[in-house]
Amino acid sequence: MLGVGLDQKLLAPSQLVVHVTPEVLAHHLPPDAMTRVLASALSAGQRGEQATPERLFESLSPDVLVDSVPLEVLWRCLDAAAERAGIAGDRSGEGGHS
Repeated sequence: MLGVGLDQKLLAPSQLVVHVTPEVLAHHLPPDAMTRVLASALSAGQRGEQATPERLFESLSPDVLVDSVPLEVLWRCLDAAAERAGIAGDRSGEGGHS
């Protein structure tokens, strides 16, 4: 679902970083994924470019995020995207994901 949300532009990298914070990434990413993130940021800096959420998620696929980031964090991202798109259902009484 995360990949579809990104592909369909229902969810943007700038919206992901609201919940998938640097602290979450540092605590949960495997070392090889963290190495890619740091290498990408350093490379951008050497070229005089800014490290952006878009650049961050160029080096992290949705599969890596799903395998590494706690699901409750990803659900918050998807819930927020559904709210913004006006497609969130009434979850009262369902227990929700929060």
